[in-house]
Amino acid sequence: MDPSRGRGVITDLLGEKPGGHVACDGWKPYRICRVQRRWAHLIREVRTISRKNPEDRECKKALARLRTIYGDAKRSSKDPTRVRKRHKRMLETRMRRLINR
Repeated sequence: MDPSRGRGVITDLLGEKPGGHVACDGWKPYRICRVQRRWAHLIREVRTISRKNPEDRECKKALARLRTIYGDAKRSSKDPTRVRKRHKRMLETRMRRLINR
């Protein structure tokens, strides 16, 4: 445990050029890592952007799509491995399409 959320803590634990992915909240010091955002943080940030831009319909659509993808991913987690792998590919495709929009 460290009271700091600074870059020094990350480099002390993972080195100057960490390998792999780090699941985190997106705090700036994590930018030295390959970051995997947690669903809750991602949805909250998109929701905040949507609220700040109430006239932007595309933003609202993106938030709705993101929530749908998340819901589908959660439901898929109970499926057999073979089915989950297929769902994973489909969900990744949907996420890439959303990102590209």
